[in-house]
Amino acid sequence: IKKAIPDVVAIQEVDSLWSRSDNQDQTKVLSELTGLPYYHYSDSRSFTDTAGVGYGIGILSKYPLKDTQTVFLAHNDHPGSENWVNSVATLTLPSGKDIRFICAHYDYLNEDNRILEATQTALMADTSSIAVILAGDLNARPDTKPIKILEKSFQRSCSNCALSWPSDKPVVKLDYIMAGKHSGLKVEHSGLINNKQTLFASD
Repeated sequence: IKKAIPDVVAIQEVDSLWSRSDNQDQTKVLSELTGLPYYHYSDSRSFTDTAGVGYGIGILSKYPLKDTQTVFLAHNDHPGSENWVNSVATLTLPSGKDIRFICAHYDYLNEDNRILEATQTALMADTSSIAVILAGDLNARPDTKPIKILEKSFQRSCSNCALSWPSDKPVVKLDYIMAGKHSGLKVEHSGLINNKQTLFASD
């Protein structure tokens, strides 16, 4: 992460104060290790009823965050299904411009849930009064309905995108960065970080 010198990072599958990861607040630890001083953690409450203790996703940022939210996404109940959330925050850039940033992690098992999650996320972009960026593990291939739904509201950062999963030998694309179509943002470069440090990442 440090080598990429990012302004903002979307992170998925992080623990918070859970014994299996030495009771660490992993989002806070990553903030300290990367030198990105602002962070927001969103607990999915998939494995615990106690907010902030368990498993979720988060945002690391070089810039101050405000209006942080954990948005629980609509879903149908399936055997073994989890709760899925968007971690949301507004970044204030040095210019004073605000950008709404959405970190997402969608259901990896059930297409009907990914469709619901994409629909709800697209609505967040359509109703925002400021620029919106979406980044995360959407667990959906480019030609599937969830991505088609998102593409009505977002512009993908790439058209001929690099494959992203599994990280050691990628065969499919499941991870995306997108900007709201009304955001006025322009993609200057898009790429995939693929090195020894990312070899054992999930995506």
